[in-house]
Amino acid sequence: MVREPSELYRLAVKSLANSDRWFGDLPETRNLAQFTLGLTGEAGEVANLVAKISRKSLDYGDASTRFALGMELADVLIYLLNICALLGIDPMEIYNQKNIENERKFNNERDQRILARREAVEIVDGIRVSGRR
Repeated sequence: MVREPSELYRLAVKSLANSDRWFGDLPETRNLAQFTLGLTGEAGEVANLVAKISRKSLDYGDASTRFALGMELADVLIYLLNICALLGIDPMEIYNQKNIENERKFNNERDQRILARREAVEIVDGIRVSGRR
């Protein structure tokens, strides 16, 4: 059974078409390496803004800071979408598959952490007590 492409995949195809229209006249612009390097560069721009916010040299409460961060995140998204379209990967489908995997993996890890905390020895009012409840 052939699935209908998701809206996100259609956006990825549109994003790649836009990139082709804007940069298609340049050599070596439509390839995985170029898109991946662009993605990491834009992720670095996001990280740079976040570092400035954490150092308090930029204020996240300021609309211009949030706008700048949003624009860098949009650049990251564009490169991700372009990579997906280039490889024929539906981002929504792969997100859903990964989410199922993460639910299994991380719920199990969380359950193990909770169990370990319950089994740990605790000190309550100066008395050593088993943490099992």
